[in-house]
Parts: sequence; structure tokens; C-alpha cells
Amino acid sequence: MNITDILNPRSIAIIGASSEKNKPGNIILRNLKNHFRVYPVNPKRDEIEGLKCYKNLYEIEDNIDWAIISLPAEKSVNAIKECVERGIKLAIIVAGGFGEAGRKELESKIKESVNGSCKIIGPNTLGLLMPSKNLNTIFIPNVKYKKGDIAFVGQSGSLGVILMEGLAREGLGISFFLGLGNRLDMNENEILDFLEKDENTKIIALYLESFFNAREFFEKCRKISSKKPVILLKAGKNNEGREAIKSHTGRISKISPNLLRCIMKQNGVIEARDLEEIIDFSKALHKYKEGGGRIAIITSAGGMGVISADYISEFDELELAKFDEETIQKLSKLLPPFASCKNPVDLTANATNEMYGKALEIISECKNVDMILCLLQFHPPKINEELIDIIKE
Repeated sequence: MNITDILNPRSIAIIGASSEKNKPGNIILRNLKNHFRVYPVNPKRDEIEGLKCYKNLYEIEDNIDWAIISLPAEKSVNAIKECVERGIKLAIIVAGGFGEAGRKELESKIKESVNGSCKIIGPNTLGLLMPSKNLNTIFIPNVKYKKGDIAFVGQSGSLGVILMEGLAREGLGISFFLGLGNRLDMNENEILDFLEKDENTKIIALYLESFFNAREFFEKCRKISSKKPVILLKAGKNNEGREAIKSHTGRISKISPNLLRCIMKQNGVIEARDLEEIIDFSKALHKYKEGGGRIAIITSAGGMGVISADYISEFDELELAKFDEETIQKLSKLLPPFASCKNPVDLTANATNEMYGKALEIISECKNVDMILCLLQFHPPKINEELIDIIKE
């Protein structure tokens, strides 16, 4: 089955639909009912949220593309059998209590029932979000997100929600969100195939605790990263982290941190150490232009400039900008004679708010500069918080 076709449903059954507003089976139903043909399934109800309720999938006469299973783990196994018999393309299993809880036999039963005929997201998943299609199966209410062009795929849906809300605070939005959960079937490599071609996605961010197939993953990343940035936050880099992963998704990562870092760099993957870095990278990449890796550094502490220059040299895509003679001449007229007018620009301890502002204007007019890294130090007596507003302007 083509992944793009699978992720384009028209009719969705919600097995375990609920009339209780705080239950996943109700939240998901309300998210979807105005945008799709939605069929609540609950043998104890005749109607939920104004929609006819069905005792099982067999009662539904329409062709069903997706089933969202909001049932306990044991009952989810039986529900999957109905999905297979009804020819459903994709089932999302919300419940936990499978491999991550040591009950791998339940996952084995699902695999046996499906045998490749129905794709599975989960179990133990927060769900999927595609704003361009008004498709939202996330069962956390009132998630504050914006529609945008950043895709997130991860083994922690809750981290993804935190990321979405953090991006929204920065004016950035989501094109695609998927909590992989225990990754019984559908995995990050399949989703990368979809995101590579997805016109709504410009940046891809992932949180992974282990790789479904590491070689395949990085081969796909190498291909995609020439067109779209790929950011990876990889957890489980020490023994304590790996032990925690066992109880979260039930899988273990075996690639050493140093080897992983080399593989990521070799295949064009940007390493993030935390969610904040994913947000920072996304902000920078939104303003990045093709071939635009020439950075100017401006600071009032020479050492900070030197350290930053060293850090920039570690990235093949980045380099220190070379100022033209006109820019150097303008800076030399502005700065003290003992200041550095070349890149990195050191304003020295004599720096003032006004000096910072004028230096920024001069550097921003240089055609050899794509980005400016402003390193602030508030120790010089004539620098204060008003400098932040000057930089914004």
C-alpha cells in the first residue's frame, strides 16, 4: 500500500467511542466529526455527539479507511481482527500496556492477525495530526499549535506536544505530527518516504529512542537532507537512558554516541540535544537561504567570538563571512582603534548600545554576510537591556 494513499482517509471508525468528554474516544471523535465521515463504535450506546453509534464494524455499510482503537490492550487485539476482516487500511491503537509493559505476546497476536494486510500506528501512541487535512487524532485536549511547515515524528507523543506548543510561541507551526508509540508496524522510515514528497513540509524533526532500521534510516536522511533539513534528537545515550527506554517503548538503542554523531554528520542530519535546540534550529532554518551559511560574529568579549568561530568551523555548511573593504572601513570609523573590525568583530569593553546597533547596521549591509551571530555580554557599563530592542529593530 502506498503511504501517501494510506494517510489520506475519508471515512474513520472510532472503536471505543465514548460519551464522556474527557475520554480519548470522545476527544478524538469531536476532533474529526466535522471533517470526515466518522462512525462511532460502542455496543452500549445508540448515539454519541449527535452521530449514530454502531455495535461493531460489521454494522457499518460504508467503506472504512481508518479505525482508531480506544480500548484497553486486550480488547484492542480483538478489534484489530475486525479491522482486518473489514479491509481497513490503517488502525491506530491508542492503549499502552503492550511491549513496553513486558506483554509482548499481545503485540505478537496483533502481528499474526494483521499479517501485512492493515497498517498499524502504535500501540501506546498519542496519535497523528495533519493540519492541512483537518486530521487530528491527538486525545490531549486544547493543544496550542499553529499550522506550518515543520513535521515531527517521535517515540514520545507528549514531547511532541511540548514541541508543538513551543514552536507556536515562536510563531512556527506544524505540518505533520506522529507519535510512533511502540512502533509495532509503521515506523519512521516509512514516514520519511511520505515527508520527503509532502509539499506542506519544509523541515523534519524526529525524536527517537531506537532505530527501526538504522541503515535504511540514514540512507533516507542522506537523500532527503539535500532538499529538506532533518533534525534528530536521539535519546538513550547512556546506560540510565537506555534502561528508561525499556519501560517507555520497550526497545533498546545499541549505537554508541560517538559513532552515531559521525553517522549523523556524514548523512546530513542535524543533531539536537534537547527540544529547545529543535526549536532554535527550526527558527534559524526558516530564515536560512540556499548557500547562506556565511556568518558574521559581533561581540564585546573577544574570547566568546573565538570560541564561536571554532564551533562554526565544525559544520561543513557554515563559514565565517569575509567582510569587504567597505564594511571594514565603516567599522573602523565607528569602533575604538584597538577594536577588531574583521570577523569576529570585537567591540571591546568600551561597547555601548549605540555602538552595537550601528555595527549591526553596517554588517547587515555587507553582501558577503548571510547571518549575524550577536553574542551579548552585559558587563560593559554602557550596555543594558535596551540593547535587545535595538537588535530586534
